[in-house]
Amino acid sequence: MIDNRLHETEQRFQDTLRLRARMHAVAENWGDKPDKKPSGNVICHLIDEFTKTPE
Repeated sequence: MIDNRLHETEQRFQDTLRLRARMHAVAENWGDKPDKKPSGNVICHLIDEFTKTPE
């Protein structure tokens, strides 16, 4: 049981590290992006860009 819990915790930790890296990258790039007005179904282009699935 402890091995399973350790594996789950490690997986969540790795997921958190990947999220942190994405957040750092996006934060660095957002300052260079021009402001855009909402269009169609997109309310905030910056948030839309962040929520895209990483390649």
